[in-house]
Amino acid sequence: MDELFTPEQAAAILQVSPKTLKDWLRAGKLPGCKIGRFWRVKPADLEAFIRASRLRHTREECVDPRQDC
Repeated sequence: MDELFTPEQAAAILQVSPKTLKDWLRAGKLPGCKIGRFWRVKPADLEAFIRASRLRHTREECVDPRQDC
């Protein structure tokens, strides 16, 4: 069975507040599941979120459409 992170653990990894992380979970920005009334995050989902955030950030930095970013 896969390890699951609590919102507090995932927030510590991302260096954000647990409230911010829970807001992302509620909004669907970060995949997670509720077990009873508690949120849990799969490590693979957290890694995918980090990769997608880096990719979006890199694309935003590319201002000149002629450049191959």
